[in-house]
Amino acid sequence: AGTKGTKIVCNARLLLRVLSLLSLAARMASAESLRVLVTGASGYLGQFLLDDILKDKGIAGGRQITTAGTYTSRPESIPEGVRALHLNLQDASSIEKCLSDFTPDVVINLAALSSPAACEKKKEEAEALNAPTIFLDALIRFNPAALFIQVSTDQIFDGNTPLYSESSEAHPVNTYGATKLMFEEEIKGRWPNHVILRSSLIYGPVPPRACSRKDTFLQFLDNSLSKDTPTSLFADEVRCPIYVKDVTTIILAFLSGDIFKVCTSKTHEGGLEQRVFNMGGPEPLSRVRMGEIVCRVRGHDVARITHSKRADLDLGFTSPLDISMNSSRLIQQTPWVTAALSRKEDDLTHNVRNAPAGLAMFEHVATFVL
Repeated sequence: AGTKGTKIVCNARLLLRVLSLLSLAARMASAESLRVLVTGASGYLGQFLLDDILKDKGIAGGRQITTAGTYTSRPESIPEGVRALHLNLQDASSIEKCLSDFTPDVVINLAALSSPAACEKKKEEAEALNAPTIFLDALIRFNPAALFIQVSTDQIFDGNTPLYSESSEAHPVNTYGATKLMFEEEIKGRWPNHVILRSSLIYGPVPPRACSRKDTFLQFLDNSLSKDTPTSLFADEVRCPIYVKDVTTIILAFLSGDIFKVCTSKTHEGGLEQRVFNMGGPEPLSRVRMGEIVCRVRGHDVARITHSKRADLDLGFTSPLDISMNSSRLIQQTPWVTAALSRKEDDLTHNVRNAPAGLAMFEHVATFVL
């Protein structure tokens, strides 16, 4: 009996030793990997971003990425290989649980109520989702040194004095723009380690999985103009549409090893001098012009397009007219973004990426996607 008892004790000690070594290995792997939390990951941009992280085998600049993505109601939108976390940005306990389950080194905030019409109808919800200050309140307790990458919007501008630079005064004309600007100011005032990317209209293929946004303006144009009925498009509403895969490339460029260190250092210690960047495509286009391009690419009759003015139609919200942006800072002052775009390999042929810094042109993307 004594010998048997001794064996049990030895086996128990061996098991504890193995478990201890496994725990140590897990902690070391965790310390070496970059823990990235993508909020709003079940949305259109989030799905493509997660897929690109997985496509790169979860490695940024030689450093392993451990990724979690949040969802509100569609866990099936988070792909295998990414930890799916439920998150309600209006509920402090939900935020606390999310950050407790997965404490990030980087937060890429894509969560938003992005429909301007919905924002006007649900102003309190729009502020809670688009300016989630309670998320920052919680994050500062878990990791105050985390890099916070915020995807903002060109709709912080009023549309009266394009071409907008990062130093242009922001005067939003609707609740969506106002709440996004509110959070920009909150981040700049409270979170030193931040990058703000002001995105223009994002377009591309249909989302790979279930999504509240089933298509983009590109598919809307193709579907509408394929019918033998007139399609009314605004001639005075101008954007710098940007290809979704270019957006994901730009975001991930900030996670590469040396650049991550720059982003999380103070300016006087070699940190990032500029942290706010316009992120538009290479060409300002009106809605009419986008429609004309789709007609040429797809062989639709351009006569189906009827020109209208934004003021002619009440959609339940005010929309800025020409909010075309100058995005040269993103290219000229962040060589790592330029390098990432030039290295990018996707399904578009090389000559598609002939715009400055390899950004995709609307016509070339339409030719490939549609």
